[in-house]
Amino acid sequence: FSKIILDKKDSLFKTHLFECDTDIVHLYLATSKNLNNWTIKHLLKPDDFKNIPWNVPDKNHKMKVTPLISDIVYHNEKYYSFAYGDDAKEKTYISVLISDSLEGNYTIHPLPLISPNPKSDFSNHDVYFPKIVYSDSLWLMYYTSKNEQNEEFICVARSANLMDWTVLKENILTRNQGWNAGMKNLLCAQVKIMNNQIHLWATGTKNVGNYKKPNKGNPMDVCIGKFHAPLNSNNFIEEAGNPIFGGNPTFNFENDHIGGTFQEITHKNYTYTFYHGKGRSGKEYTILVK
Repeated sequence: FSKIILDKKDSLFKTHLFECDTDIVHLYLATSKNLNNWTIKHLLKPDDFKNIPWNVPDKNHKMKVTPLISDIVYHNEKYYSFAYGDDAKEKTYISVLISDSLEGNYTIHPLPLISPNPKSDFSNHDVYFPKIVYSDSLWLMYYTSKNEQNEEFICVARSANLMDWTVLKENILTRNQGWNAGMKNLLCAQVKIMNNQIHLWATGTKNVGNYKKPNKGNPMDVCIGKFHAPLNSNNFIEEAGNPIFGGNPTFNFENDHIGGTFQEITHKNYTYTFYHGKGRSGKEYTILVK
């Protein structure tokens, strides 16, 4: 899912859904009155993105996938749905869909907002999975970059208008020798401003070596840890006690691993933690809540 928001226009919780690890990907909209019961409707199909250079047909010239949406911002009576997709060289770009309502219609921005940087050691192949936060009159985008060695890093860009972005810094999080020692699966799962600090939740993996070995499938392969930095700073400090969230080896829906989609929502004096997990018994991901 993308981001769950409370739509003030109709008092419904809403989020985008899409298939995961499948050949065909469509976009859907899920709505709920209470965060427990959801209604899903189809929203956009791959052909809706024809002639969009940052989300192109496959090598057989078939439109099979839509971009994936990872965050939603409501600003000046418009919804900005931040998404990422691949170009003809299979490099991943970040862009945006703009709408008056999450129900549609969507205007697809024709150009990327953030592109891979061929001169960078951190982002010379892909940029994706953006998360947006407003801080001190500027928008900040935390996103993942990938280099040609398939190593992942978290980066930050800023914007005054949500459309024109400047990269501030790449590789803003340090890795330790434990839960996030691996160079893959590093995503900004959630970002918030609290107590004059930027708080960032990120996924991480241990350095397990060859993923074909038996220890692949450990439910703690992907965990989520928390970092913080002062406002107007990119010097993030890892918080004590990380990781703070991981898979449950006794729960069939997440005993392989959890994913990078993660969100905490406070509603009627309860905190709902939405995330997605994968069980060892199948290929499907499931959206879960605690």
